Amino acid sequence: MLDAWRGSCLYSNTPYNLTSQIIARSAKNNHVDVLVLGVQYDLAKRILAHPGSRDYGRLTVIARLFFDVEHVGFIPRSWFYPVPKVESSVLLLKRKRRWKPEYNILEQLTACLFSQRNRRASKIVARCAPGTPHSIDPGKRVRDIDPETILSLIEEQHN
Repeated sequence: MLDAWRGSCLYSNTPYNLTSQIIARSAKNNHVDVLVLGVQYDLAKRILAHPGSRDYGRLTVIARLFFDVEHVGFIPRSWFYPVPKVESSVLLLKRKRRWKPEYNILEQLTACLFSQRNRRASKIVARCAPGTPHSIDPGKRVRDIDPETILSLIEEQHN
């Protein structure tokens, strides 16, 4: 349903298990310019993570490539009934890049890369994006590759 969404803003207090799908589908839907999401605090940390951190992963890459992400507040557990065991946060995502057809391999590429997040990036990139020229520092691990470098791998495949 989100694929056909024509509104420019999406507001949701999202279930943990759907947040990744909502962000990925919103990234692909160029009609969505702004997302305001209530998410579990641990998931907010993953979305806001920086390369090299323990929480950095596929969701971070996809969110950061297509949106400027900002933590704008907390939602106290006491505001829910029944009271959950987890804290919640509010994230504001503003579109910074439009989805292009060549980005369709992004989810597959990030799944392949982050399945071996602690291995040397140059070896894993060669396996996940064969034939793609890349100049990744041989000392870097997959967890250290920034989102823009991952995007450049896709763009190099299409040039």
